[in-house]
Order: sequence, then C-alpha cells, then structure tokens
Amino acid sequence: MSLQPATIEVLDDDAIDPSVGLTRFIKVQFNPTEYALNKGAQITEIAIPGLDSPILQFIRGQNEKLTLDLFFDTTRKGMDESAQDVREMTKSIYQLVKIQPRMHAPPRIRFFWGQGISFKAIVESVQQRFTLFNPLGIPLRATLSVSFREYKTLEEQIAELK
Repeated sequence: MSLQPATIEVLDDDAIDPSVGLTRFIKVQFNPTEYALNKGAQITEIAIPGLDSPILQFIRGQNEKLTLDLFFDTTRKGMDESAQDVREMTKSIYQLVKIQPRMHAPPRIRFFWGQGISFKAIVESVQQRFTLFNPLGIPLRATLSVSFREYKTLEEQIAELK
C-alpha cells in the first residue's frame, strides 16, 4: 500500500475558483514530516483574601490549532530559464487565507492525510519561504508554514457535549 498524499479539501462551493488556483481538492506535493496539534482552555483566577493561591475557574474552551510545514520543489523540471515557478504550486494554499469575493471570508477547509488525521478548519496563516532560485530569480523551492484553526458549528459543539 502506497503512502497517501496529504490533501486540503475546500468545503465552500462559493470559494472554488480555478482562475486563482482554488479547486475542490489541493494535494500537497510532499507529505509533511511532522505536524502539531494545540488545544487550550481559558481559565480565570478568583482571588480570595487570606488564601495561599486563587481558585481557578474554567471559562471556555479554545479552538484546536493544527500547524505544519509543506514543502514544494520544481527543480526536477530544470533550473534554467525554462524552469517552473514554484509559486504556481503554492498559490492555491496561499489563497486559502485570503477573503474570497463571493463569501467575504476565507473558505472552510478539511485537511486530511490517509487515516491519520481529518481536521475541519479555517486557514489562520500561511508563511511562504522561498529558498532556491534560478539565474533569473524565479523561485524553484518553497516551504509553507500553515496554521489551521478548528472550525465547528454550534450544532456540532452541542452534539459533542451530550
């Protein structure tokens, strides 16, 4: 069995626009070497005079956050003047953090990778680092650091509480 590619699925039909590189499914070129999940809770301190430490009270949960690096490389197609610009491959992921004209918001997505992870979210940030260029200055290699913020509807959250 071959290793499945990590994929980003755009869940909002109104965001799909091939003219800017947004299709329903965006496959990453190389699977991530690692990913991190982070979840927190908002806690408040209630100070009571005369006690050694304050009483802690849970206020609310926070969204889970998925962070990972995605690597892209076009050097297999050459490094001369006819080289492929790596930004052609990264633009669709970069579009996920931008406001989409028909929605007036970034789209909801699902990041999934085989049976290991399925994460419904909104892309919170994308940082592109270009690390190799041809003689004309065209970027050929890039690493995208991407943060996804968990997205759950009110109905989904209430159902989880029961």
